Amino acid sequence: MTVQPRSLFVLIATFLSLAGSAGCGGAGGAPLSRAEFIEQGNTICRRAAAEQRATAPPTLKTIPLVNRSAFVKPILVTSIERELRRLRAVGLPSGDGGRAQKILRGIEKGLEDARRDPLDPLVKATDPFAPANRLARDYGLKACAESSHAVILPGTFAQLNGVGK
Repeated sequence: MTVQPRSLFVLIATFLSLAGSAGCGGAGGAPLSRAEFIEQGNTICRRAAAEQRATAPPTLKTIPLVNRSAFVKPILVTSIERELRRLRAVGLPSGDGGRAQKILRGIEKGLEDARRDPLDPLVKATDPFAPANRLARDYGLKACAESSHAVILPGTFAQLNGVGK
């Protein structure tokens, strides 16, 4: 069987047309709506919280707050890094004035701070994720506002230093 050049061209054009229309929004297709981004984002963030719970030792809450800093990088940072990659892969919604991008930048800044100083996420006053969580909650990404504290809950400076037990 011999394929004519014209038939081959039609076949390739048809394939490319089908491949181009198979996109699912976000990075390669049409931009997501804000509602779609919120729905997909909350799913991603619930997954990150579940990963933290699965990774954390069952006795984490019984460990003194200051000693929990050893768990910040392997549990919190690793999970939130994956969460951020997944959120970026979804693609940003159109027409939100850059609000979603500000949330992602806030998460990124929180990660940078948590990598530098693992004690910061353990204290409410220095929580590097607080600004991003506030933005996420206001935007509608409620699961994302809570995912950074799924396992490692921040306390106070007094609790960190063992005062007032």
